Amino acid sequence: MDFILFSAVISFVLLVISFAFKMFSLGLISSMAIMVVGIALIVSGVTGLDTILADNLGIIYVCLGAYVFINGSLEQIEEYNFGGRIEW
Repeated sequence: MDFILFSAVISFVLLVISFAFKMFSLGLISSMAIMVVGIALIVSGVTGLDTILADNLGIIYVCLGAYVFINGSLEQIEEYNFGGRIEW
């Protein structure tokens, strides 16, 4: 098993764990890891996969990781609400 695929499996397992236990920091780290795996897939590919398939899989990983990262960050920002509502 290639190191890239092993890293992808570990990243997705960490992402599922972060969703299950509501650990937002682990979710952000695992989404960054998914983006890194996607970039590694685009650059070097995987043995046994066609180049076009590896490139498309890498693009999907980068987009999925970016979506989870941005969505999780926005959720944390909305939850924090910059100190709450100010009443005069």
